[in-house]
Amino acid sequence: MRHDTASLRALQILMGLFVLAGFAGMAAHFNGSAEYQLELNPDMDKWELLDKILHAHAPPLLAPGMMMQMGLLGLAYAFTDIRYRGRK
Repeated sequence: MRHDTASLRALQILMGLFVLAGFAGMAAHFNGSAEYQLELNPDMDKWELLDKILHAHAPPLLAPGMMMQMGLLGLAYAFTDIRYRGRK
């Protein structure tokens, strides 16, 4: 609600955490899907495993990308909103 430096920094930190959470979520989904696929077929080579992971429906690999998108949109807002810019 306030347009001061502290609120701008809080918004930037929060949106940065959203981006980091998106990356962490993608890594967690990738690892979980890899473990599941290797339980089904332990003799799978790396490229076949990667193909199976990318096309898996559960857990969806790119779903955490929405967190990254929200974080990037928030950062874009924080860096371009005229209310947060200093007067010149």
